[in-house]
Amino acid sequence: MLFLSLLLAIATPQNLANRFCTAYLKQHEYGLLEGRDRRVMAPFLSARLLRQLDDARACQRDWYRQQPKGSTDKPPFVDCCLFSSTPDGMPTSYSIGETERLADGRYKIVVNYRRKTKTDDIRWRDALIVKKERGRYVVDDVIYDLERPSYLSKSFGECRGRHYANARRISSRVGGIATPDARSRMSITSSSSVMRGSVKSTPTVSLSSASFVNRIAASRSVTA
Repeated sequence: MLFLSLLLAIATPQNLANRFCTAYLKQHEYGLLEGRDRRVMAPFLSARLLRQLDDARACQRDWYRQQPKGSTDKPPFVDCCLFSSTPDGMPTSYSIGETERLADGRYKIVVNYRRKTKTDDIRWRDALIVKKERGRYVVDDVIYDLERPSYLSKSFGECRGRHYANARRISSRVGGIATPDARSRMSITSSSSVMRGSVKSTPTVSLSSASFVNRIAASRSVTA
């Protein structure tokens, strides 16, 4: 009965996006899907994306296995945030934006995120790629930062399936993770309402910390 109710509730791509975001905002900020977070979010994900995230967890474990005793290198895939593009913390609210039907039959659904704290009020736009799988809608990918897009599914370039392939090169970079891309190369206004990358007042806070993972080049166009 509960499963039937879930199916009825996500009978449209927009309803799926809304339920996905509602569940996501209640999860932990950092790292990959594990434990309770995985149990909650897995039903919203396509088999392909869930398998890729499980492979990334195995790849992360392989990274630990490869480290010499006493290593202080920062592990990959431990930062914020898995399903949204700001590296400084989880969104505190969202609204569903426009929907576009893609040539391959999937949907691109814009999500307007906001992170409001005592010191910051940040707004930005990501998107969910949604498809129908086995009679229900699921999230098949995430587009980070529509102004300079990159993809969740292309975030694990240092993994070869379930194995970590390039520990030496990665450990020589910032924090054990490749240099951040457009997700974290921006300035925002502290204690004011801003659009992502657009400063309206001072003082500003630089978000140049390492991003969640090694993203694809920011200049890549959005071709889901």
